[in-house]
Amino acid sequence: MKRPFTIATVFSLLLLLPLAGGAGLVWWQRGEAAKKWPTLDEEPPLASKASLLPEDPLAWKLILESIERYDADHDSAQEQLSAIGMPPNASVWAHQQVSLARIKQAMTRPGLRTPYRERFEDAVPDVFPLIQIGRNQVLRGWESAEAGLLLEAVDDMLLADTFGSRLIDGSEDLIIVMIGIALTEIAMEELEELEALIGSEEREVFARALAGLQANRPLSNSATARGVTRDCMMFEATYRELGERPELLLSEMSMDGQVTPYPIQSRIIAFRYDADATIAQHRRVCRAAVSRMASMPYEQEETYAPPIQSSGFYNDVGSIMLNLVAPDFTRFADQERTTSVHRSGLVVLLAARLYAADHGILPTTLEALVPDYLPAVPVDPFTGRPMSLTGTRLTTGAVDPQDVPLSWELAR
Repeated sequence: MKRPFTIATVFSLLLLLPLAGGAGLVWWQRGEAAKKWPTLDEEPPLASKASLLPEDPLAWKLILESIERYDADHDSAQEQLSAIGMPPNASVWAHQQVSLARIKQAMTRPGLRTPYRERFEDAVPDVFPLIQIGRNQVLRGWESAEAGLLLEAVDDMLLADTFGSRLIDGSEDLIIVMIGIALTEIAMEELEELEALIGSEEREVFARALAGLQANRPLSNSATARGVTRDCMMFEATYRELGERPELLLSEMSMDGQVTPYPIQSRIIAFRYDADATIAQHRRVCRAAVSRMASMPYEQEETYAPPIQSSGFYNDVGSIMLNLVAPDFTRFADQERTTSVHRSGLVVLLAARLYAADHGILPTTLEALVPDYLPAVPVDPFTGRPMSLTGTRLTTGAVDPQDVPLSWELAR
């Protein structure tokens, strides 16, 4: 005999209908929100370009040894180089002579390929002392200059520039690339200050500096884009791991950093996080950023791919993480271009010094330096046009950290 419907049964059904409708609405909202996100089929894996130098494990081993032998307790190189011109006590570099010997030996090797991390958690050596080691190499040059050994001074400063350029060309790690850029900047700034102190009769010194700066020019202007791509690939591994183990996100929030199982919270995160969609959007953001970095500033279009603001309980966690970790990648490329402009400006300045030594007057155009002193007139990457003179001043489209346009006065 069938049980007749009771008032309680009907009342229960009336309560369940809104709940079922609400659940259906949530799933519909999730489906609509999911349509805004790209798929992995639409965004294939990122691929980093290999570094431009041949692999040479011994070169990297020597660099690591230089870091190990670096004496931080007796280093005042940064303080010494803060003075314009001759440092007050250039001889302090001697505390780092073992490290400098390792760097010099590494620069005689035919190649350099620095390691890179597959994940952010991977252990890596502390490479930041390399900046200080480079400063001490420049100080060694200043000590030679103080003794009147100008060619040796130029060679010492050029060795720091060579080291920076090798790190730029031989790395896929963004941190090491930026250290290389910093080293070349330090070397060029001090070479420029040394040039201002040298008499116009020192033609051989100008020629040595000019040849070295041209030889040390990095092989491409896309090292930062290579490093950013590698960083993006590391972020992708993190997003994938959080999809497989959502409790890791909760452990990052805890004070002790221990991974503790939170069954209910982990299920909530898993419901509101889609690793595939997050990775696909991350790839889109990175590709747009790298494309923008590769183009010249005057060519750049609005190629940004901002993280999607999710709604409807779909991938809210992924949207938040993308917003948190998406840095301004273009500033790295701008720094790389500014350093390239600095090199070109210093090269033109030295070429003009040689021209004046040979002709008794400064060139009135940069074309006058070609081909005897320069292979071609350098192109300004910020304008896309060949550099030119305004009177005796070389102006560019680059600016220094204080937003002052970079320029060089050829006349003393």
